Amino acid sequence: SNEFTPVFHNMKFDFKMIKYHLNIDFPRDKVHDTMLLHYVLDENDSHSLKHLALKYTDYGDYDSPLEEFKKEYCAKYGVLQDDFTYDLIPFDIISEYASIDTAVTYALFQKFWPLVRDNLKFNKVYRDLLIRGTLFLMDMEEVGIPISVERLAASSLYLEDEITAAKEYLYTFKEVHDFEAAEGKIFNPNSTLQLRKLLFDYIGLKPTGKKTATGAISTDAEVLKELSEEHPLPKALLTIRQLEKIRSTYISKILPQVDRDGRIRTNFNMIFTTSGRLSSSGKFNAQQIPRDDPIIKGGIVAPPGYKIVSQDLTTAEVYYAAVLSGDKNLQAVFKTGGDLHSTIAKMVFNLPCSVEEVKTLY
Repeated sequence: SNEFTPVFHNMKFDFKMIKYHLNIDFPRDKVHDTMLLHYVLDENDSHSLKHLALKYTDYGDYDSPLEEFKKEYCAKYGVLQDDFTYDLIPFDIISEYASIDTAVTYALFQKFWPLVRDNLKFNKVYRDLLIRGTLFLMDMEEVGIPISVERLAASSLYLEDEITAAKEYLYTFKEVHDFEAAEGKIFNPNSTLQLRKLLFDYIGLKPTGKKTATGAISTDAEVLKELSEEHPLPKALLTIRQLEKIRSTYISKILPQVDRDGRIRTNFNMIFTTSGRLSSSGKFNAQQIPRDDPIIKGGIVAPPGYKIVSQDLTTAEVYYAAVLSGDKNLQAVFKTGGDLHSTIAKMVFNLPCSVEEVKTLY
């Protein structure tokens, strides 16, 4: 029927699942998503169906029987709750849960859609930005990010060599040998307790004053960087920590997740931030790839016939703020191509020096 209007909650997920399992396509110009509708109305609140059901409908905590079955099943058969899958739930329980899921989505649509439909600005954001943007992200996720497994494997070996060299350099310091002789153990750079002893007892450095949440002396990256000005060993420790983080956070996580077509797939979300920025979640966080590190970024390669284009929207939010606020001073900075941060500093603090002189202070 031409009147058929599909309504989803988290359309990006359901759209793909229904297409994959049932081979059903939906008209993209008519779809609705109650998750996106709620984001338009209240971007600061949770958009989960369970939360919205409790808040806006009479169905309440309708998935509690499902959760009870899950707990009992895991206890009875010794299954970890993280390993539990929905196909283990009997049809009479899952069918009722799925039916109420659908009813809640429809009830939310009846409540939210008139509010968005009848507001010209809300409607425009919802239709032109959120719906179209979500469909675009859905396609983007399906395409995936092309990865050179060979290059990342080579990067892993390179990092291994760099970490080994950095640890060997660590043993050129007499204090490390003194520590091991006195403590009767091999020094472990990842042990905060051992790190404190080495830095403050054996080398004799003065703590920076920064503490952990528990009140202990901090040895985080900021502290090591500050201590590096006093002694070269903290810098060596910082190098080891940075190299190991790159290897464990990226290469060790990315390589096992690459699909058979040489691409990795992750989720891109429009509505999990209140700043209007995308967020990334799933197999790996695509937005945490080190910005200026060729070791990881070099592992993302364009397929034959394509190129990777990099675009940095520098100070994009301030640009929009200048337009929306009508602030002529702010607009002038962008029009002349001046240095934004230095100009703002000069205006806010009413500095007598020129913008160029302010810039040199950074």
